[in-house]
Amino acid sequence: MEFCPHCHHPIDDQIVDDSSRLCPVCGWFGDKTEINTKPYVSDDLDLSCIQLLTMFREICRMELTAEQLADVMPEQAKYLPHLKARVKHAQHSIIHFFRSTRQKKHE
Repeated sequence: MEFCPHCHHPIDDQIVDDSSRLCPVCGWFGDKTEINTKPYVSDDLDLSCIQLLTMFREICRMELTAEQLADVMPEQAKYLPHLKARVKHAQHSIIHFFRSTRQKKHE
């Protein structure tokens, strides 16, 4: 996943090898060398939750788009295992985030 360097919103990292990136939220446009590859870390729990859920939503949207594309063009199905693995990884990241947040609360 890639993130906007200005508003930290997840940016669709394209399957096609294109070096340009556009943030759908703030309109930032730049080269892939300028993007963040890790999400912005904040002490604000609400902001962190929003970022995490937004990232998961974007990954699920990419998976749905790939599934719909594979229905029309079967040769595109080769990307599905990669996207399904990303969804599973994101699910585990969400669980890890909430477990670590809960542990900090009890300390």
